[in-house]
Amino acid sequence: MDNFFGHFRNRQAEDIHRWDINDYKEERLHEGMAPSSVNLELAIIRSFYNWMLEREYVEINPASKVKRAKVPERKPKGLSRAQVEGLLAQCHSTRDKLIILLPLTTGMRGIELARLQWSDIDWEQNRIVLNGERTKTGRSRTLPLRADVIGLLREFLTLMDNRPEEAALEVFSTKDVRNTRAWFTRICRRAGLVPCPGLHSLRHTFASTLLRHGVDVYTVKELLGHSKLETTAWYLCAADKAEVCKQLDVFPGLP
Repeated sequence: MDNFFGHFRNRQAEDIHRWDINDYKEERLHEGMAPSSVNLELAIIRSFYNWMLEREYVEINPASKVKRAKVPERKPKGLSRAQVEGLLAQCHSTRDKLIILLPLTTGMRGIELARLQWSDIDWEQNRIVLNGERTKTGRSRTLPLRADVIGLLREFLTLMDNRPEEAALEVFSTKDVRNTRAWFTRICRRAGLVPCPGLHSLRHTFASTLLRHGVDVYTVKELLGHSKLETTAWYLCAADKAEVCKQLDVFPGLP
């Protein structure tokens, strides 16, 4: 707020109008501030004026209709095969291996990984049935499990001395995603992957790999738990488009 009121010098808060705030936004962008940081400033300004409005110090919130700065769209980034192999080589425990392989082979979000319960695992069908109460979108979904991952889960269960029927127990004994992120960060550091790409990069790798190997986008959408197909389509990259161009040769041409 110091920057904001410093910009208007001796003007009182009630004397600042919507167009003034919009000019301030444009000036901050011109100074080189990141659009996301400008939007954070705008949110703080809106909150300040809402506070003023509740106490009847002002009659309107001049920031309420100021549009957010446009943030450039960033394509989600996955990991290369060599990077994943490097991470797996630095897994010092069964837990470490599961922290990498579960999101990598199922597309689970970090928060879903942290909240995963033993009761979510269908041992007979080799799958995870995520409860909608513990997913980001509130939608339940079923994720097939690779044989080696099922084996690691059984091994981990033995190490933890838990029983599947104890439904309240979390697989990683935590509901806090910060813990799973911290474990992943430590593996990244051991593998020399600095800065750490973030736990979500494994979900990105899952999605882009499936799409690149011919799994249809609708199936990937359901596995990821996206509500919109457009969100899943973000995982299509230049490499996928090049593959599409190659496949165009299957169509007949002119004689």
